[in-house]
Amino acid sequence: MQTPELLLKGLNASLRDLHAAIPLLEDPELGDALVPTMRRLLLAEVLGNTAVLAIGGSQGAGKTTLLRSMYGKDSGIQTWLKPNEGRGECMPILVMEEEFRTTVQGAVWKLKKTDGGFEAVPEDLATPELFNEATVSPHVDQLLPVLKVPRKYFEHQNQAWLLLPGYEQEDVKNREWQHLMRQGLVGASGCIIVTDETRLPTEEQARIVTDMRANELRGAQVLVVVSKTEGKRGDLGALKTLRETARRVFEIPESCSDEWVICSGSDEADYVSEWLPILTTSARDLARSGGGDRLVRHARLAEVVRGDLAKLIVRVDTKASLHFHSKRASAGSEVVHLCLEAFDDKVGELRSDYSKAVGKMLDQHNGEAWKHLQTLMTNDHEGLKASFVEFFRKATASWQRVERDIFASWEQPGPVMEAYAATLGQITQRELRGIEYQSKSDSAPYLPKEGSTAQRLGYVVDGEAQDWLRPTKSEMLNLAILFGKASNTEEEGGTEAKRMERDFERSVKLLPVLALEYVRAASLMPAIVGVDPNSHNPVEPAKRPDLIENGVKDLGQGVALGKTVLRSVAAILTLDFAADGSIDLPSALTSIVTGTSSSSAAGSAAAGAVSVGSAVVAAVAVGYLVHSAIRETKQHDEKARRVFQILLQNVRDHYQTHFMESYDELMRQIRSRLSDALRARYHLDQELMEKDRIAKALADVRAHSRDFLDELGRSGVTLMLDAEDQRQ
Repeated sequence: MQTPELLLKGLNASLRDLHAAIPLLEDPELGDALVPTMRRLLLAEVLGNTAVLAIGGSQGAGKTTLLRSMYGKDSGIQTWLKPNEGRGECMPILVMEEEFRTTVQGAVWKLKKTDGGFEAVPEDLATPELFNEATVSPHVDQLLPVLKVPRKYFEHQNQAWLLLPGYEQEDVKNREWQHLMRQGLVGASGCIIVTDETRLPTEEQARIVTDMRANELRGAQVLVVVSKTEGKRGDLGALKTLRETARRVFEIPESCSDEWVICSGSDEADYVSEWLPILTTSARDLARSGGGDRLVRHARLAEVVRGDLAKLIVRVDTKASLHFHSKRASAGSEVVHLCLEAFDDKVGELRSDYSKAVGKMLDQHNGEAWKHLQTLMTNDHEGLKASFVEFFRKATASWQRVERDIFASWEQPGPVMEAYAATLGQITQRELRGIEYQSKSDSAPYLPKEGSTAQRLGYVVDGEAQDWLRPTKSEMLNLAILFGKASNTEEEGGTEAKRMERDFERSVKLLPVLALEYVRAASLMPAIVGVDPNSHNPVEPAKRPDLIENGVKDLGQGVALGKTVLRSVAAILTLDFAADGSIDLPSALTSIVTGTSSSSAAGSAAAGAVSVGSAVVAAVAVGYLVHSAIRETKQHDEKARRVFQILLQNVRDHYQTHFMESYDELMRQIRSRLSDALRARYHLDQELMEKDRIAKALADVRAHSRDFLDELGRSGVTLMLDAEDQRQ
């Protein structure tokens, strides 16, 4: 994966679930200990989806004053950003420009309880005093201060400033916020370092510069602003000497001193008018050409997950074991434990197969799309290789062409959702029919284009219904009893149907497979998840039962397997096709077909819900990669085709992220229903369910941590250019 930061959305959502469950252990300090890591990973998630220019430097150098001067006295920003001499903010402040905003507004990303758990959501703060408090001494539920300002400097959405706390040598007292500051510095697209005349010649400044250059700013272009120079205004010799000193200290090439070292001063309009235009031009160039070592950024994230987070997980696990050790387990609770454990084991096993299959499918689809895109590049973008930076500066017209070609190339191999359905079929046919799918080519699998829905799904071949080994009659009976759907009629077995048959754990393990089969069918028959087949929008609740029942009938009365699978899943979903109008459908099923995110992380700091099955996912990727793609090309040979390759790869990464999120959310919702059904069946108390909640939250954090670390490792190997490029 080219952009493993996309996986932070899932990891952060699971961390919020764990944080919400920790109070059950009656140890407030444990929850508080998790917050610093949550802040770092939330900031990394934001930086993964936003092209950010960081404003950093030592304490009291004038970072806040510079930003205040840049927006001017009439902007209102002075009310929200207070000037600080010495130590000021201990939290990074994300300064977001919004196109239609006319006033400045302070807000903070904070943990907020919702129906789906806890989310990180932006909340406006009533007064500048509350905003200042969130930047200097944040509450435990406050994760990231945000200042929303009118658009002035940035040309596109998903661009922002990040005002950082002062850079200090790390010690025990400042470790928490220094780590957060360094996280922002290393993840930014570029960095403006603010210093002043008194700091430039000091040993402390030299140590800070050496530390930054060796770590967070390795390989990055730096724009240096020497503040507080209003006293030397008009003294060209003195200003030149200051710039030359800053150039040597920050190791800026002599030929770049005029562009990358700027002297600034007070916010008086006449002096600001002298240096601000130069700063504006240089900052925009920095946004286009900056970016440090991507491997440094990923290494820092790996340290957070492998180090701080791993230690916290051990602490929570140990506390949970001690807390619940003395609790006596009933016979019913043992059954519940076995069932949930069997379900989780199967979900984990299936998740590995699912991840590999979906990744392979998207790689193959991306490969075919790249072949097509290279042809379009030759036809539409002649001469681009020689002047690709200028190409990106002409953003509006040029990016319309880029988006058009990215979209066309991505769709050219075939509909992604049909390839996704075919990929699911590889998994479900092995599990339910005992048939191993063998791909006949290196291209992604797609469903047959011709035939009825039942034929395209493989339920009917040459007019004959196909034999599927599972679900068996006993497995269906077990599931029906478990979810309270067993009939008391003599035809269905009478009261004997109330007893589950042997090997009910095997039946429980079938649930995740049946859910994927239902998803596969829904990709061709959106009606069975209550989605209008034409508009791909959910229908109103009163019409859903009829729509779903008709969708099932569309498979044909003679296709017993199709009806069996769908009715088996209906038991999972506590959904009855013959109901009198009531219907309860997991939102995760609908989201896969409509192309929207249903997870509790939908309100996270990332780009928001990612759509699948439409061009929106590509728009999300292309939108913020206008800048980050150029940043990545600096690590290669600055060929324009490399930018296109990265853009297409990121579209692929967005699809993979969404498909994995869809899987996790679907299994989470089904597990919740299984847990509720077991609890009701065995009349279990709340204590057991609390224990399971902690265990599940820990398992989710571990799973998402593994995914993220795996992709971080793979991201170290960049996409290889073809043989022709390497020869050049």
